Amino acid sequence: MKGHLPDQPDLFSVQREDSADGLEHISPFAAPVAASANAVTDDPVALRIAETIRDVFGDFGSEHGLSRAEIAQACAAVASADAFDARFRVFTKLRLLESLRGKAHDQRYVFNPTSGAALLVYERLGRPAASRKSPCCWTGPAKAC
Repeated sequence: MKGHLPDQPDLFSVQREDSADGLEHISPFAAPVAASANAVTDDPVALRIAETIRDVFGDFGSEHGLSRAEIAQACAAVASADAFDARFRVFTKLRLLESLRGKAHDQRYVFNPTSGAALLVYERLGRPAASRKSPCCWTGPAKAC
């Protein structure tokens, strides 16, 4: 057929073999909303910090949120204080972490559930292709599973 494109892998089967950091799947996923080509970090520590923050809120987060110091303490095992400080600024600016009452001077934070959903997607995309069975609803027209 004229103009027919060759079969291309779907979103969940793309995996580059030449990437050692495991983050090759994030840039294409974020590209539609990226402000520039360097909008997505290639530092795996940044993702580990985000995952640790998600986990600490899952374990200890409450209706009272967590303080910056509590979040930093949880991240001490995965990042230096400088790395945490840099990511904390990014995470508050991009609203992965939001002030508890929506006020700039508030010193307690809550984890944005939208960021949690993004982390789940990134984890799924980062798995080897063989371990990523797509649910039927993601593979095309309805069919028996």
